[in-house]
Amino acid sequence: MLIYGKNVIFNRILTGHKIHKILLTAKNHQELEKFLQKNQLKFPKKLIEICDKKRIDREFSKNISHQSIIAKIDGIDLINENEFLGKNFNQKPKILILDQITDPQNIGAIIRSAFAFDFHHIFVDKRHFPTKSAAIFKSSTGYIDNIKLYSYSNLNNLLENLKKIDYWCLGLDGSAKSDISNIKNLGNIALILGAEGSGIRPLVKKNCDLLLKIKMHPQAESLNVSNAAAIIMNQIYSL
Repeated sequence: MLIYGKNVIFNRILTGHKIHKILLTAKNHQELEKFLQKNQLKFPKKLIEICDKKRIDREFSKNISHQSIIAKIDGIDLINENEFLGKNFNQKPKILILDQITDPQNIGAIIRSAFAFDFHHIFVDKRHFPTKSAAIFKSSTGYIDNIKLYSYSNLNNLLENLKKIDYWCLGLDGSAKSDISNIKNLGNIALILGAEGSGIRPLVKKNCDLLLKIKMHPQAESLNVSNAAAIIMNQIYSL
C-alpha cells in the first residue's frame, strides 16, 4: 500500500517500521537528509527515488494532499489479542477498544489522541478494520506507528478475558447516568468506544463494568466519536 505526507513518512522512519520505497521531490529529499542527520539515522539510498510532482500525482486522486512525498509499505499489521492477554506487565497499560468503528478518518484521529493521552494499546475488530487505508496514517499524522494495534474476533469474550486480569471495562455512552468523575479510584482501564451513530452494541454495554458520558450542554448534539474520544481520554489522563 502507499502512504503519504512528510510527518507520516518521517515518523515511520524514526520508529523503525519497514518501508519498501520512497518517492519524493528534490526539495523533500533535502528535508529528508536533514531529518536523518538530525536524528542520527540512516536510510538505504536504493529505496529512495527522486522524481517530479507529476509522477507522484499519478498515484493518487487530485484531492489528496500528499505533500510530494509517498512511500510504499506493507498493510497495517494487527497483533493477535492473545499476545496482550498473555503478557505480564509490571504496570498494566490503559487500553482502548473500538467497537465496529470503520471510518478511516475517525480511526486515525482517535489514534492520534490515543498516543497523546497514553492509550498506546488499541484493540480493533479484525473483520472490519481497514488495514490498507492510507487515510488512517494521514489523519493520525503517522502516530499509528507509535502504538500497538491488536485484533479481536469476539469483543464480549475479550472483555471477559480483560476482567480476569483485573481490567475495568468502561463504555462511552451518551445515555449513561455516570460521568468521568466516577472513575477516580479505578485502575487498569479499558475504554470502549462505539461506532458513530449506533454507539456501543447492546450486549457489549451489558458486559461493561461502567457506562460513562461526557458532560455537555443539554441542547447540544452528540459529538463526533473522535472528538468524544479525545475528551474522555484526556480526562482519564488527567486523573
